[in-house]
Amino acid sequence: MFLDQWYAEKQRRKLWTERGGMHAGWMIPAPVGAPAPTPAPARRRPPAPARVTFGELIDGWRAFKLGTVRATTWRNYEPSLRALAYYLGDRRADELTETHFIKYRQAREKGLDWVAKTQIPPLKPITINQHLDRANAIFEWATASSPPLAAENPVARLVKRGNKLKAEEFEPVVVRADAIEALIAAAAPEFRLEFTLMGHLAMRWSEALGVGEAHLTDGKVLVRQQVIEDRTTRPCSMTISTYGGKTKHARRDLWASDAILKASQDARARLDGPNPHQLLRPTRTGQPYRANNWLRQAWVPALRRVGLEGSGLTPHGLRHSRLSIMAASGRITLGDLSAFAGHSNVAFTLTRYGDHFSSAGIRPELYLDAQAAS
Repeated sequence: MFLDQWYAEKQRRKLWTERGGMHAGWMIPAPVGAPAPTPAPARRRPPAPARVTFGELIDGWRAFKLGTVRATTWRNYEPSLRALAYYLGDRRADELTETHFIKYRQAREKGLDWVAKTQIPPLKPITINQHLDRANAIFEWATASSPPLAAENPVARLVKRGNKLKAEEFEPVVVRADAIEALIAAAAPEFRLEFTLMGHLAMRWSEALGVGEAHLTDGKVLVRQQVIEDRTTRPCSMTISTYGGKTKHARRDLWASDAILKASQDARARLDGPNPHQLLRPTRTGQPYRANNWLRQAWVPALRRVGLEGSGLTPHGLRHSRLSIMAASGRITLGDLSAFAGHSNVAFTLTRYGDHFSSAGIRPELYLDAQAAS
């Protein structure tokens, strides 16, 4: 039986070959070859990062961000960028490790300049954390570039929560209402307007110096702009930044006190000379005051006259004092105080002045609950 089957199979194959592979129902179909294996796609190796220095990365990141970052933000960025370029700018970016930035953090905390090999004033932990935040942003941009400019981010772990230096929370010096009035009276007549705006209306120093001739009308102070230092130019110059967009919450109308109206009249009478920005308190050249010049000419002499020199009181402390007094008075709601101060949200006002509301017998968290419910 087995031989018969074998012989029949042999004959079928012979006939199939002789007839040129013609298919018949009784014939065995031609064997189908196995499909050719599909070649695996070639794995493309990522391009190697360019060999650039950290200083070149800083310049590239600065050029990449230019035009999208406000001048006030650059004012905060520039000191950290200059420090990073000074200490680590000449090193290859792909050779920098986490250890380099740990040593940088330790040196700046102890006030050591390893480039000039001298002792310098140490930086506060919060400032050092800001430097590392800038380095982290630069490396994140470099690693995401195409082609990548850096293979990895050596600062990523240091900027995570829990790994940063523990910074003490800044608490401005607060003075009583009688000290505010004494400081306003001690200010030189040509600078009294700014003192009154900060002391009575809790305006920021930059807002007080940015008040223009058209911003005092109908017994109100229209807060529409501020004076900022533009550090993107060399040398640095002062410019005017109009509130709007992200800073629209700072636009507000405040009722002017009699002392503010009188100080504004005196300021108008002193206007003499160029004034391209139409400010009430320009310099002799018509430009906005620089912070250091105003502190030296106006703030320090007034503190000296009332015996507060060395107390740590700053222009922002004057604003903070007025807001604290208003919160503790019990005659203003949390929402009204937030709008009066020009804060971005009520939660920040609650965090900053919640203790003063509690001392006045007010529960400010009820305002947030009601706001969320509405």
